[in-house]
Amino acid sequence: MSHLRRFCIMLKRPLRQPVFLMMLAFLLFMTYLASRVPENRRSTSIPVAILNKDHSRDGEALIQSLLTEESLFTFYLVKDEESMYRDLSSGKANTGYIIPESFMAEAARFHQDIRIDQILTEGSLLPTISMDVIFSAVFRIEASTIMLRELEGKDLLPPGSASDYAAGKVSDRVAAVLTLYTNYRQSGEIFRVTDISGQVYSHEIGHSRSDIPVRKLCGFFLLAAGLLGLISYLSDKENQLYMRFTRGEHAAMKLMHIESSLLIPALVSFPAILLTEGGSPLSLLLRLVFYIAAVTLFVWLLSLIIHKSSTLTRVLPLYLLLTLLLGGIFYDLGPYNPVLKIVSGLFLPYYF
Repeated sequence: MSHLRRFCIMLKRPLRQPVFLMMLAFLLFMTYLASRVPENRRSTSIPVAILNKDHSRDGEALIQSLLTEESLFTFYLVKDEESMYRDLSSGKANTGYIIPESFMAEAARFHQDIRIDQILTEGSLLPTISMDVIFSAVFRIEASTIMLRELEGKDLLPPGSASDYAAGKVSDRVAAVLTLYTNYRQSGEIFRVTDISGQVYSHEIGHSRSDIPVRKLCGFFLLAAGLLGLISYLSDKENQLYMRFTRGEHAAMKLMHIESSLLIPALVSFPAILLTEGGSPLSLLLRLVFYIAAVTLFVWLLSLIIHKSSTLTRVLPLYLLLTLLLGGIFYDLGPYNPVLKIVSGLFLPYYF
C-alpha cells in the first residue's frame, strides 16, 4: 500500500472521533459568533457623570466642551443628584461632578465661594486628572473674558469691552484681539499632541471586530489535533499493526498520523481566521505552515518521551487545560510578570 493511500485512509479516522468532531464544531461556532459581531472602534473610557445647574451661555458651552472632549474620560449628563448617586453606586459612573448655578461667571471673576463638587467612590480612577480636564475646559471658555478685562483695566481696550463680550456684543477691536488669541491658542505653538508614531493622537485605540480569540483557538485545536494523532499512532503500534515495519516505516507512519490529524483543522482554521481578522491570505498561509511544522516537531519530540497511548491519554487533559490557562489564548499573562511570560512561552499557541 502506498504512503498516499495510507494517508488518505488516515484522513477519515479523525472524523470518527467524537472529541475531534466536537473541537471542529466548537471552532466553527466561535467563528460564527465572531463574524456576527460588528466592527467598531475601541477607546479608553472612564465614565464621568455631570450634573449641570449653570444654564448660562458659558455654562452650556462648558457642558458641550466636556461632552465632545477626547480624553481618557467619557462625560455624560445626569438629570439630578439622585441619578448621579445611583450611577456611582452601581459603577456606571466612575466619578461625579455637580456644577453649581452661576459657576462660570463667578470663576471668571476669580471668586472662590462657588465651587464644583467632585463626588468620589472607593473605585474612582484618576479623579485629579478628570478635574484637570474640566478645569482646562473652564479656562478655554473664560480665558477670553479674563484677558479682555485685564486689557480694559490697562486702558488697552475701550471701557465695557469685557461686559459687552459677556453679553454677546463684540466690537471690531475686541474681535481682532480675540482672533489673535484664538489663533495663538489653537496654532499648536504651545502644545502639539501626537501619538507614539508622531501622528495626531486619538483616544480611539484601534479597530476591533470581536473579543473572541479565534486565531488562538485555532492554534490550540491544531495542537490538540496533533496530540490526538500521536495517540492514534501509539494505539495502532500497541495493537501490533506495524509489527513488521522497519524503523523508517514507523517514522513515516507516525508522521502520517500526526499530519492527517492536522490537515482538516488547518483547512478550517485558514478561512476562520481570514473571516474574523482579515489580513493577507499569503501571510496567514505561511504563518499556518510554520505553526503546523512547530506542532509536528513538538509532538514528535514528545513521542520520544512518552511511548504508551494510555500515558499520553492521562496527561493530555491536564496539558491542554494548562495551555488554555497559561498559553495566552483568552488572556495574556506575560506583560504582568516576567516569570509568567516565560511559562506562557512554553505553550505553542502563545506564538500563533
